[in-house]
Amino acid sequence: MGFRVAVVGATGNVGREILTTLAERDFPVDEVVALASSRSIGKEVSFGEDDILKVQSLDTYDFRGIDIVLSSPGAKVSAAFAPRATKADAVVIDNTSCFRMEPDVPLVVPEVNPQAIAQYEKRGIIASAGFRRLIIPYTWKARKRGISKNNALRLIDQAMNGIFSFTNAPMRFCSFLGFGVAGLALLYALFTFLLALVTQQAAPAGTQTIIIALFFFSGVQLMFIGMMGEYITAIHSQVRRGPMVVERERINLDPPAPRANPWLVGRRAMAHPRVRPHAISLRDPVGSPESVSSLEPFADATTIGLSDLGPITQACAQLVRTPRIADERSRRESLATPRFRGL
Repeated sequence: MGFRVAVVGATGNVGREILTTLAERDFPVDEVVALASSRSIGKEVSFGEDDILKVQSLDTYDFRGIDIVLSSPGAKVSAAFAPRATKADAVVIDNTSCFRMEPDVPLVVPEVNPQAIAQYEKRGIIASAGFRRLIIPYTWKARKRGISKNNALRLIDQAMNGIFSFTNAPMRFCSFLGFGVAGLALLYALFTFLLALVTQQAAPAGTQTIIIALFFFSGVQLMFIGMMGEYITAIHSQVRRGPMVVERERINLDPPAPRANPWLVGRRAMAHPRVRPHAISLRDPVGSPESVSSLEPFADATTIGLSDLGPITQACAQLVRTPRIADERSRRESLATPRFRGL
């Protein structure tokens, strides 16, 4: 004995796929009804290889006698006709988003929670976790020329990235392997000690000691490498799971004050009534003729209290007082004689 099944939205891509799946899986049906909007009345859809179904109107169809309704017409249409179908004692399996968040409607993924289907008796509706999709037929063609970029080395690299990004199993394996190797080395040491008490040693003296020490410390190193890897993977997991932080306000973290422009400071110093207005060049290295000539106007600044000047001007006045600047100035005055100019 089979079921009477109604497919709502039979003219759409999802509806046609439902009909194809029912036919391919030999679902026990006595009658299949194709339903769609009034614009699709009279259209024909295929069911299997031999059967052709004529589409009927969803608005006027009577669901009495229907056992199962497979619905995929859209959320608004499902909300309108599903109560009418359940009143006729039909079970509605809805593939839209209309009932997925309803608390009294089971949301079923067959591979995950098939036991939840038993809760359909509350409203007679089962919500499917599927989604509407556009089916594009595609036939894979064999490669005629060239070499694929996904060679064996790249596939191995992708596999290793997938393992190391989502699990700490390799590090845990290293820890257990190191612990096991070190433990076996200790057991072998105990065995050789007991054997030496009852029998004469067959191997040269010191051979067992070298073997035991080699395997024991190798196991200890491997165990600690696994432990350090565990810490690193734990940090990596915490960083990947951490929420995104957006800075809204800073408290007690004022931005640094903008640096003073030396040109502006120099201009303010030159505006002082006791200082002669000459051009200032602070870009030249101290000690060059250009810098000496540019600092000459500040010779008169020594008559002013340095506290009245800006910080850059104070530094320039201090430089004028140094013997190095004075010697350079006197040398330039001696070079500026007419005899030297004649050369």
